[in-house]
Formats: sequence, C-alpha cells, structure tokens
Amino acid sequence: MIKNISYRKYLNIQHDYSSINCLSLICSFYENELGISWEEERKVFNNFQISSIKELRKIPIEDIYKMSNWIKKDLTNIQPLDIIVYTRNSKLAHFSLYLGDYKILNLVQESFSKVTRLDDTQRNNIESVLHHRNVDPEDRKSTRLNSSHSQQSR
Repeated sequence: MIKNISYRKYLNIQHDYSSINCLSLICSFYENELGISWEEERKVFNNFQISSIKELRKIPIEDIYKMSNWIKKDLTNIQPLDIIVYTRNSKLAHFSLYLGDYKILNLVQESFSKVTRLDDTQRNNIESVLHHRNVDPEDRKSTRLNSSHSQQSR
C-alpha cells in the first residue's frame, strides 16, 4: 500500500518564535501526519517555546544527539522524512524536513513556510541529518509526499 501524505496544511504559515517555528512545524507534521509523538523532543526544546534565535543557539547540539528517538546520519544518507540540522559557528541555527528529490519543508525566521530546493548555500550550513527510529523504513520507500490532500490508496 502506498501512503499519500500531504504537506499542504504546513505551507504559508508565518514564522513566530513564540508560537510556530521551524522545529514546532516539523513536530506538528510528525505528530499529525505520521502519528509519532515528540514528547522527548518537547522536553529538550522547552515545548518549542523559543523566544529568539539566540535562545535556540543556547541549546547544546549534543542534547539533540542524546535523544533516544533519533539516529544521527550524514547528508549522503538522507531519506524522505529525515530532519536536517543546520548550524552556524557550531551552534544550532535551523531545522528543516526533507521531502525527497532535494525538496525540503522550510520555515525560516521572518518568513512563511514553503517547500524549497536544498541548495549549495544550505548544504554549507548542514551539521547533520536526524533519522527518527519510529519511522518505518518501508514507509520511507512507499510514502508519497505531496501538496494535495491526504489519502490512502491500495
């Protein structure tokens, strides 16, 4: 069975550190579309109540790699539904969701969420890729991420 997962409802959302930011957007996608709870992640990131980029940068990157649900990977091994971790000067800077075919769901500061192409400029700031343990490997292969409404086909 091929699953169709829509990311449409995650587009054109305005960034606001206090309510919706790059990480809380990905959390919503994982919880609502994949049914995967982010309880541990909420604890590490103070329920995603990040007031500014300065606050995000204070979180030690090592804390992310200690989370039990995540496996750190290299960019060369990226798969759909992996999370890209960006840094600047060895400090956390941003997160995006890899959709496949070099496309990412992206919500940057003072902007609206959109699908963009993973380009060389972004690649230069990538620290690592996170692979969630609870995403079934078969789902990664048999999931179509699209901008239309969710539906299941047999």
